[in-house]
Amino acid sequence: MWQDCKIGKGAKLRNCLVASRRHIGEESEVMDGCILGDDVLIGKGNKLSNGIKIWSGKAIESATISF
Repeated sequence: MWQDCKIGKGAKLRNCLVASRRHIGEESEVMDGCILGDDVLIGKGNKLSNGIKIWSGKAIESATISF
């Protein structure tokens, strides 16, 4: 994790790259090779794995991804 990251209660991160100014919502999971660019918002309850890449400036709404 880089600078200014906010990680919600119950969120899990493992084997991932999280760049600056990111918000990871409550109960979300970012695992196994995922890469999150700068200024990314991951809403509550998303589950990202298998090397998913989210480009800078993107927002994923709550409970949208379960992969």
